[in-house]
Amino acid sequence: MNKLILAFAIILLTAGEAVAVDLINRDSRDYDVKIVPSNGSSYFISIGGRSSRRDICSSSCIIYLGGLSVTASGNETVSIVDGKLDK
Repeated sequence: MNKLILAFAIILLTAGEAVAVDLINRDSRDYDVKIVPSNGSSYFISIGGRSSRRDICSSSCIIYLGGLSVTASGNETVSIVDGKLDK
């Protein structure tokens, strides 16, 4: 029993943080953003003015806003500034 508890404690202590991309909208207007994760599927999210969305994709994805796109991965944060994507 003690070995099981010790093993569980080691797993908890050595587990890294989950990696996920965050999106921050620094503009005052709302946007609909297309997300394409590395598996090729796609979905849209809405982000309000001067707000943020956490964990919009895990691992790697391409984020589209209008005709612009940016690739993000890991713990990166992508910002919307003046209607443009910025890392």
